[in-house]
Amino acid sequence: MIFPENHICHNSIEIFRRHTQDIFESMGMVVLFFGEILNHDQGYLFYTDLEFFQKRCSLHIPLAGTFLKHGIFPWSETVEPELIQLARSFGYYHPLNIILESGDKKSIYTVAFRAPRHGISSYCLNNLDNLLFNCVDLKRRIEDLIKSGRKQSISIPEHLQNKKFIETSALRSQNQTLQKEAYITYSLQSQGLSSRECETFISLLKFQSSKKISESLRVSPKTVDTYINRIKQKLGLDTRHDIFKFAWDNHFVGYKNYPNL
Repeated sequence: MIFPENHICHNSIEIFRRHTQDIFESMGMVVLFFGEILNHDQGYLFYTDLEFFQKRCSLHIPLAGTFLKHGIFPWSETVEPELIQLARSFGYYHPLNIILESGDKKSIYTVAFRAPRHGISSYCLNNLDNLLFNCVDLKRRIEDLIKSGRKQSISIPEHLQNKKFIETSALRSQNQTLQKEAYITYSLQSQGLSSRECETFISLLKFQSSKKISESLRVSPKTVDTYINRIKQKLGLDTRHDIFKFAWDNHFVGYKNYPNL
């Protein structure tokens, strides 16, 4: 899938952080990450902190072994001491793995406390119902987040699906162009442009004339002019120059972060 900039998948860390704060804050706890194994080779993992995620991954310590258990386990029983020290360096204390099984699925909730405290095991047992309820609530919200992400995704063009390519510079450039056009189309359709109007917009960015666009779309030049007028009207623009400025301001074209069309 191709996900446009500002897509829900790009800000999922912030959304996940808000969810975990909302659910676990009353217990003085924070969720470091949440993951689920769907089968032997598929799953997903959410982190609450990008810096923590980067440092945690730099240790190259897998968490897969924790899925062999079911229950609540201190990190000291399941993972390396480096991870415990890492959590402390971020101001988290007494990290725990909460591992739940449901049919053939296994979920892991790695939680920690915001301050040192005594009797962690007793606390978890005494508050087990609330803890498990919070885990289930969080899982439901994450599933909604994933569903929302899938709805906003852009399908890979059919001619690129299930194909293996030899990475050449020309092919890489071609694939980047296809992805960029998909991103532009998605962004413009969200602002009310039709498919034909999106194609016309992209053709204008390639400096094609109305005659050239009409040949490509197999319509008359007058119809192309109609498309252009609709584009300007829907985007609140006055001239063709404004179309290029709109494209630049929205990072549709440029040399810094995005491939040129």
